[in-house]
Amino acid sequence: MIQSENITELLASLVELQSELPTMPKNKTAYNYKYTDLDTIVQTVKPLLKKYNLAYMQSVGGLTADAITLTTRLFNNKGEYIEDTVVLPIIASQKNNSAQTLGMAITYMRRYTLCAMLGITSDEDVDACNSEPKQEQKQEPKQFAKKQEEKKEKVLKGGDGTEEQKARIKELCCAKYADGTPVFKQEEIRLYSSYRETKYTAQELIEFIENALRNRRADAPELGEKKQDEEIIY
Repeated sequence: MIQSENITELLASLVELQSELPTMPKNKTAYNYKYTDLDTIVQTVKPLLKKYNLAYMQSVGGLTADAITLTTRLFNNKGEYIEDTVVLPIIASQKNNSAQTLGMAITYMRRYTLCAMLGITSDEDVDACNSEPKQEQKQEPKQFAKKQEEKKEKVLKGGDGTEEQKARIKELCCAKYADGTPVFKQEEIRLYSSYRETKYTAQELIEFIENALRNRRADAPELGEKKQDEEIIY
């Protein structure tokens, strides 16, 4: 982007103009997104440009076999201006499809650059429009039943414990020192809980935790009877 030596008044006018810009109606649709056409944009901004002594011009130039340029200049009545030029490649399909396709591309770039210059949002987020919502995968009855069975087996693996064993496991895991500090950290309790699923029966887990408790007792004073809340898998 290039600009005149001083653009103070131009920027002040642009700030005022942008504060009065209405929401542009998305009155056209293409490639799964909606946008405001160039004519609507021009008719909307003309009165505001006039109000703040602003004007713009767009010119096509640099026509070659492979590209053209589009220059957009915004200026005020004091001679201040900002200007930007974009290069529009000419692809093979445009070369073979005469002036109509090229004209459509130029119109698109005129709309795009004018909106960029004035700070106008003229189309919806293309990425949001093109991204398809993830569809929930429906499970077949057999698959669902299998998953439920696997889940059940995972909980019961190693044998279902008795009520006394469950109570004992919870008592051991929730033991605290005399000062109220938990003997086992929450992550340790979760680890022991996972052992119930993958490694030990209820009685084996009781013996494992009792052994861990004895080791902790050797390095610590008395153990209290306070409990800490933590979900245990039995």
